[in-house]
Amino acid sequence: MPQYKAPAEKKQEPVKDNPPAAAAKAADSTQEKYAPSQTPISAVIYESFHPFAFLFSGLGSILILLAIIITIALALDTSYFIASGWPDDNLASDLEQFFGYPEWPGLVDKIGAIVTGVLLILSATFLSIGRRHHGAAHLIRALLGLGGLTLAIITFHDAAGIVYSQEIANMLISEQIGPAIDKLLQSFNIGEVMFTLLFFLPSIVLLAWPAKRKPKILTASQNQGVN
Repeated sequence: MPQYKAPAEKKQEPVKDNPPAAAAKAADSTQEKYAPSQTPISAVIYESFHPFAFLFSGLGSILILLAIIITIALALDTSYFIASGWPDDNLASDLEQFFGYPEWPGLVDKIGAIVTGVLLILSATFLSIGRRHHGAAHLIRALLGLGGLTLAIITFHDAAGIVYSQEIANMLISEQIGPAIDKLLQSFNIGEVMFTLLFFLPSIVLLAWPAKRKPKILTASQNQGVN
């Protein structure tokens, strides 16, 4: 019998990619892999420090402090106590010689009142210059605070009344500090002093109120990838 031979299997040759198409495909995949991504980045930047604004605001605050100190000295009739020989007789003689007449304490009080007013005006000017770039609200708070402080100074001076007396001066000269302070405080009107605090404390809060810092949000795109 004739032998049956199975047909030989044909070997399939591997399909070869088109070289140009394969190269383009590889280039595309490489670009997708290493392509930089555009990622938005946001940054919050606050207003920069203004040295001149800080300087003017500081000068205004110092002038307010000087005005308060002078007001307290005037309310306590300090010049009259100095004229009576406290704390030193030589100081009273020197001041009388400087002004040229013995009624110099009244003149000192008038000068002190004028200086206080000038200091408050200058402080308002400096604070306005120092706060103008922070907005109208911060500027209005300063002016309201100065107005309330001026009213507090006036009411405190009225609350003190006539503090000086020769009895208190003699106590101070003889170093009876406790009785002298007790006698001095009796001349104050407590009701008017409390009324002064109603003006003084809110005014200090308004003056010390910090300005609201306005943030500036900057958005930028940063290239992130592998070179």
